[in-house]
Amino acid sequence: MYGADPLLPKAIADAGRGFVLAVPSNHTVATAAGPRPVVELAIRPDLTWNRLPAGHGVKRPRLFDWALIEVPDPALPCPTTLSRASAPPAGTPRC
Repeated sequence: MYGADPLLPKAIADAGRGFVLAVPSNHTVATAAGPRPVVELAIRPDLTWNRLPAGHGVKRPRLFDWALIEVPDPALPCPTTLSRASAPPAGTPRC
């Protein structure tokens, strides 16, 4: 689900539902250090990335790298951001 509308996460949380929203890389989230674009959170060197398939492609599995990033937000019941990045070619580490 695309989630650029700032009211959408709260509305879903108020309904008691879990959710994952797709947002652009320049979307900002509240952090202890102030608002930050999600792309800044996703390039932290301390993140653990996991390569997982997201379905079958025509020639091979569609692989993406995933990381969970804790973002404290008192308005939401689950203060975590799930980051997805296209997997680099086989044998290439994520920098």
